[in-house]
Amino acid sequence: MQSKHGVVVDQTSLLVMVPSHIPQCVKIFNETNLDEKKLCDALAQAVMQCQDLKDKRSRVAFHLSSSPLKIVTCKVKGCNLMFQRAIMEVHMVSCALSHSVLYEGKIRRLRLQLSSQKLRKKKSVEDWEKWWQSYMSCQN
Repeated sequence: MQSKHGVVVDQTSLLVMVPSHIPQCVKIFNETNLDEKKLCDALAQAVMQCQDLKDKRSRVAFHLSSSPLKIVTCKVKGCNLMFQRAIMEVHMVSCALSHSVLYEGKIRRLRLQLSSQKLRKKKSVEDWEKWWQSYMSCQN
């Protein structure tokens, strides 16, 4: 009898869940010719190999998190240059002038934004005061 993920040989056998999207698992399943002992041993071995791969991947990820050879992007917003982490300091020094121009533009935009917010707030206060004065004059 066939199931979605594997095969049930008979009532006493093990339901073997073989992920059909993983070619290595399908290969193991096909090579064991439905021999339950071979299948269990092969799947146990495959699980150990999977764990080894996960360990190797995590070691690589950990290494890349601090590797001086990893390609990184400049942290200054707007710069977008990419280079090896080892030369980050050289880049920051050699591009200090262009970085300061980028920062100056950002400061100018923030000042404009702040002044427009203050202007809107002042206008809303003035509008409220005018309304209050007209309301009070109607009360008299």
